[in-house]
Amino acid sequence: MDKLFAFIDKRVTFALNNFNETLEEYGNELRCPPMITPIPRGEDSNEADFIIILKRDEDGDTEVYSPYPISYLED
Repeated sequence: MDKLFAFIDKRVTFALNNFNETLEEYGNELRCPPMITPIPRGEDSNEADFIIILKRDEDGDTEVYSPYPISYLED
């Protein structure tokens, strides 16, 4: 479990740092704590990765950090 939590913490830290850098001039306060959800790898391994979702407080803009492309969220 410690390895899993360390892995998730690393992903959350990356997402928060990127979120803060990207939205610094527009206000980067979060509306809620980071949302974390598993996503299946789609392999025979039966393993999962994790998506990190950050929602900006000011206008609700949402950033999704995923290790895999999510085509319906592009653009």
